[in-house]
Amino acid sequence: MSALLAAATYGRSAWRLLSESLRESRSLRLIAASAGLTGLGLAVGLAVGRAPLPAAGAVLAALALLVMVVEPRSTFLATALVVTLLPFGVVPLPVGGVQFTFLDVVLTLSLALWLLRLFLAPEQRLHVTPVGGLLLIFLAITAIACVNALPYGISISDLRLYGRSVASALLFLAALNTLRQVTEARWLVLTLIVAGALAGCLGVLIYLLPEQRAISVLSLLGPIGYPTGADVIRYLAESDRVRAVGTSIDPNFFGALLMVCGILAATQVPAPRPVANRWLLVLALGPICLALLLSLSRSSWMGLAGGIAFVATVRYRWLWFVILPAILLLFAGVVPGTQSFTGHLLAGFLAQDLATQMRLGEYKDALALISAYPWLGVGYGNAPSIDTYIGVSNIYLLLAENTGLVGLAAYLATIVGLFAYCLPIVWRARDQLTGGLILSCLACVFGALVAGVFDHHFVNIKVPHILTLFWLCAAVAVLLARLERERPGEAIAFGS
Repeated sequence: MSALLAAATYGRSAWRLLSESLRESRSLRLIAASAGLTGLGLAVGLAVGRAPLPAAGAVLAALALLVMVVEPRSTFLATALVVTLLPFGVVPLPVGGVQFTFLDVVLTLSLALWLLRLFLAPEQRLHVTPVGGLLLIFLAITAIACVNALPYGISISDLRLYGRSVASALLFLAALNTLRQVTEARWLVLTLIVAGALAGCLGVLIYLLPEQRAISVLSLLGPIGYPTGADVIRYLAESDRVRAVGTSIDPNFFGALLMVCGILAATQVPAPRPVANRWLLVLALGPICLALLLSLSRSSWMGLAGGIAFVATVRYRWLWFVILPAILLLFAGVVPGTQSFTGHLLAGFLAQDLATQMRLGEYKDALALISAYPWLGVGYGNAPSIDTYIGVSNIYLLLAENTGLVGLAAYLATIVGLFAYCLPIVWRARDQLTGGLILSCLACVFGALVAGVFDHHFVNIKVPHILTLFWLCAAVAVLLARLERERPGEAIAFGS
């Protein structure tokens, strides 16, 4: 035992010395990076032999890993890039027979580096906040619900998905304790906006290609785990109308991603001190909104509208004088080229299309399942009987199916706690950048809650990159609110 304590003490001292040296000496950082990259490059070169493309990819991956280890805060920028551009990418080399996704790698690095730093530097304060406490309670209830439903059966794949969803939520705490400055949060939000615009550009360009050419382009992602062949093209139900998917495989996943990035960009435009020049934000909004329209994801359209309406109601009320006329013009058919989109939206409201009718059937079946298993639900595995199924296009009903009314109540309490903790700072922030960023991130959460009435992505363990995006936005809001509360001056009470 004494040997373990001595080793731990030595490890902490060595970590502190190495961290301080790397932080203070740029030359030492360059030497360490060069040595590590050279060694890894040689190893990769020997391993892949005459295959230059895999070697180049491996060296770039090694460089990215090295940067993330030397600078842990960069893992969150990497996470933003992965969830927006390659959310379903898989590392080509299996480890122990298991192929990990790029998202697995960045999530594991983010959490591992945070926990390692917490162990080796225990003098650093652990920030949880009331929101983090509520989130941990919610995660504990999901674990209890999962164990409670083991008699119904659960596959190894479902267990992995559940573990990945927990890691996505725990990224909230990792970000809260790793990011320490407003500028770091600003860069993370800006990365999401720019990467979302790039994802939108890819989605639009692929959409405009001839069908066979689009299939060929999307099939190029096959070596990193993406589907290939004709199935990469998605159509609107009961029609031959193509939907934009980008690199998100599913048009609704693509829409949810673009919705979050679009809310961030759109709500930063009227901010007194935006994260970037307004012309850049407006430029980014172009491909994001166009790709969002082409995805034909009505829930994401509603979420985008809800997020912008939230900002207009909370702070920039003059926006209503822009929003309302724009909505009227849109539904009046005055704007060229939008008639088909508004018709698709109205068909959903009037339950005139197959997708909406199927959703109504799902709601009915979900309510029956929740009535049969009201308290802790049926977990994240198999359905309890052959005449029932788990899955509904509504985050609230899906949560109630998985974790029961207890889990749904804990989730809603976490969301209420998030808004109660952050909203006072929006109105009383002494830094305009901080207030604007908090409001934009809260708008993303609110938009997700609106979109969740019509779809399931933001709580579905099968869509981990959307879960990660959701909790990352929540973490930025809470981080900035905490930093503002800790600034010298008048304290701002919780829920005030």
